[in-house]
Amino acid sequence: MYPDFYAGVEEAKINMSYYNKALISLANSTTWLLIHPTYNSSIDINIIRSALNVSSKVEEIYIVDKDINAREQYRAMIAEINPEIKVNIQNTVLEDFLNNI
Repeated sequence: MYPDFYAGVEEAKINMSYYNKALISLANSTTWLLIHPTYNSSIDINIIRSALNVSSKVEEIYIVDKDINAREQYRAMIAEINPEIKVNIQNTVLEDFLNNI
């Protein structure tokens, strides 16, 4: 799980401390649950790509989103980076995740 990266200031800027902690947490996790990840946000995509590129621990990723296109885009991106990671994008993904923990 990662926090909101933006500091509450007039001009919203990314909080690099939160970003770095989130990146490290993702890279050190074996299982990810991505809930409605935005594919239009370069921050979301970059942190996920970076964590996948530096981690050898990630084994499974569950992607929850009502839009099949968003799930497929993330699945394809993850497979491009590491095809060995099991990516679950089925409609039962949340139930599957809960059954595996």
